[in-house]
Amino acid sequence: MLDLSKCVLAHLQAHPQYAKLPFFAFGESYAGHYIPAVTHAIWQHNLALPPHAVHINLVGTSVGNGLTNPSIQYAHYAEMAISTNGHKPAVSNITHALMVAATAPCVAAIETCKASRAACIGATDACNVGLLIPYTLTGMNPYDMRVKCAKTPPCYDYSQP
Repeated sequence: MLDLSKCVLAHLQAHPQYAKLPFFAFGESYAGHYIPAVTHAIWQHNLALPPHAVHINLVGTSVGNGLTNPSIQYAHYAEMAISTNGHKPAVSNITHALMVAATAPCVAAIETCKASRAACIGATDACNVGLLIPYTLTGMNPYDMRVKCAKTPPCYDYSQP
């Protein structure tokens, strides 16, 4: 069982008054790796529940803007940047060509990262420099390519409640 699901279980054992409350697991971005795994571990725990064990009342899970399979997702960033669904491409032909050239090293670095955690910083750098930064420099909203970001970075103005 994953450490986070063990943490949830330990919390419920220490505070049984919360055991019947609905449990939701949410995350965003890279949590797309962890939230599904944690909720699956909780589901498996609940299936194999011995008598008198604590049941985790898993009700829902959600991942927003999930980076769930970076090898596949980053492989399509260059094409996404020039997609035209009723709007202009976000990047120039030259920038697109540079992004295409950066795609194979990015994906290869991600594959190396899967085998060695020490390679993950290099993979992050390769993918960010080659694929994310060129799009970010356009000032276009990564969630709605038809409009410019309201504020850069991170595109939205979070200063107002």
